[in-house]
Amino acid sequence: MLLAVLILLESCARHTELRCDVDPAIFCQPFEKLNAVLPSSAKQQLLALPQNQYAALHMGLGLDVRNRFGLWEDNDITRYFRAHGVNHPDYMSTPFIAGFVEYLQGKHVDMAREIKLWVPGPPPPPPPEPSGYTPHAVGLTTHSSGRRSIACASSKLCGAGAAKFKR
Repeated sequence: MLLAVLILLESCARHTELRCDVDPAIFCQPFEKLNAVLPSSAKQQLLALPQNQYAALHMGLGLDVRNRFGLWEDNDITRYFRAHGVNHPDYMSTPFIAGFVEYLQGKHVDMAREIKLWVPGPPPPPPPEPSGYTPHAVGLTTHSSGRRSIACASSKLCGAGAAKFKR
C-alpha cells in the first residue's frame, strides 16, 4: 500500500514539472530559474493577467528580468534578441515575460514569434508633403557688430514685410 502511494506521488510530481519546449533552448534555463524563484501566487497572477497588460510589468517583473538575466550585458540571450532586431534591454523584457507565461502554460514557446508580437517595428515614414509645398528657409546670422538676426525667406512663415528679425 505504501509503495502504491509513493508511486502515485511520484507520478503526480512528474505531471507538475514543466517540460521546457522553448525555441531556442537558451531560454530554458532562465525560464526554469524564474519559475523556481517566483512565488506560486505571483505565477498565478501572471497567468491570469491579460496579454495586453504585459507591458505594464516593465518596472516590476520586467526590471527583475532585465537585472536577473543580464539583459544589460552581452550574453547568449541578448545576442539572440539583437540578432532579431531588439537592441535595448527595455524591449527584451516583455517578449521574455510573454514567453515565460507560455512556458508556465506548458505550451511550445517560439521566442522569434514573441519578439514579432511584442517589439514595436520601425516608426512609419513621415506623411508626404502637400502639393506645392516648399520648405521655408530660416537662418541665424551674426553681424560684424556681434548682433544676431534671423533671416526668413518666407512671408508666410515670418509675416508680411518681416524678412529679417533682430534678436
